[in-house]
Amino acid sequence: MDYNELKKIIKRLEGNDPSLTTLELDNNTIGNIGAQVLIEALDTNKTLTTLYLDSNNIGDIGAQALAKALKTNTTLTRLWLGYNNIGYDGAQALSEALKKNTTLTELYLTLNKIGDDGAQALAEALKKNTTLTRLWLGYNSIGDAGAKAIAKALETNTTILKTNTTLTELSLTFNDISKSLMNQIQQKINRNTELKNGK
Repeated sequence: MDYNELKKIIKRLEGNDPSLTTLELDNNTIGNIGAQVLIEALDTNKTLTTLYLDSNNIGDIGAQALAKALKTNTTLTRLWLGYNNIGYDGAQALSEALKKNTTLTELYLTLNKIGDDGAQALAEALKKNTTLTRLWLGYNSIGDAGAKAIAKALETNTTILKTNTTLTELSLTFNDISKSLMNQIQQKINRNTELKNGK
């Protein structure tokens, strides 16, 4: 995608084009600078609900810019950020955004580099976030330390604000997590699904 094409998209986002509800920008060489420019338009956009940014090499800087926009954006519900070289700093920024965001329901972070520290940061967000229902973290070099933090975030607690009961789909495939811990996490996800279905 060249700069002129990106400018046209940004103009549509800034103008709240009602026909622009889904934006598919997978496999473009946007990079972190292009991502920052694009994401600035999300601050005021009220129409976009789905954004695909897989395979754009936005890195931590792009993820941090996106996280800033997520703190104020009230329409985006689905966000795809797979294969973007996002590490701990990006995951930490997204975690802080998820603590404030009340509209995002799906976040896809497969094939990044968030590791245990990034997973632990996201787990903190799960304790406060009440809207996220799908979180994909496969292929992220997450081990038991990160998985334990996620499991703890999904535990039943007497204070509902400190417990996640909304997440019903969590992908942790191709990480380095023990089978017993994966079973614990699956039980907690099953519980959330039952709560959602009123069982």
